[in-house]
Amino acid sequence: MSWAPRDGGEQDSDSSAGPVGNTGTPADGSGGRARAVSVAGTWYSFPATGTAVDWVRVGSAPGAFTFRPDRVYGFHAHAAVTDADLEEVRALAGATTLVILVLGDCGAVTDAGLLCLKGLTSLHALDLTNCRHITDAGIAALAAALPGCEITTE
Repeated sequence: MSWAPRDGGEQDSDSSAGPVGNTGTPADGSGGRARAVSVAGTWYSFPATGTAVDWVRVGSAPGAFTFRPDRVYGFHAHAAVTDADLEEVRALAGATTLVILVLGDCGAVTDAGLLCLKGLTSLHALDLTNCRHITDAGIAALAAALPGCEITTE
């Protein structure tokens, strides 16, 4: 699955997905309850039956966010994200429609922060490009915990 979102600018470009206030029962078992996401970044989505070229921006964080069962999601974290922020990402472990996480250019993330991602078993792709404090050992440990996830470092 490639990560090639279309950016709709500052406004959410797909009103049928994501932000609080939309209807639908999330596949993550939250029963429509919004999840608070305190990590700075941008949410992208495409229809679960669509293709990766259909990625569109659907929201931003921090803030509350609701996952819909008919969509899959990617989160592009702000470059200032730290290990402490990744502690908050751990809360998304049950979000089965979260399939892509981009931490590219998050220079403060370390191997210790990667440990927080072990519960994100629905991830298909994780971008760690330019995360200069992550080692091969940290990547190997995460890869063992997430065998279905393609981890990109370059």
